[in-house]
Parts: sequence; C-alpha cells; structure tokens
Amino acid sequence: MPFQKKEQACLFAIFCLTLRHITTNLILELLALSVAPD
Repeated sequence: MPFQKKEQACLFAIFCLTLRHITTNLILELLALSVAPD
C-alpha cells in the first residue's frame, strides 16, 4: 500500500513540474510576442 502512495506522489510531482514548464514557456512566448515589433 505505501508503494502505491509513493507512486502517486511521484506522478503528481512530475505533473506539477511539467505544468510549470509549459506555463513558463507560454509566458516567455507571450513576452517575446509583445516585445517583438509588428
């Protein structure tokens, strides 16, 4: 039983890291677009 809980925590951590990575990329892209001359 503890193993399953550990696995869930690991998946949750990976999910959070991925989400943060995607969010950072989106923000950087938006900043680049807003700074880029039209």
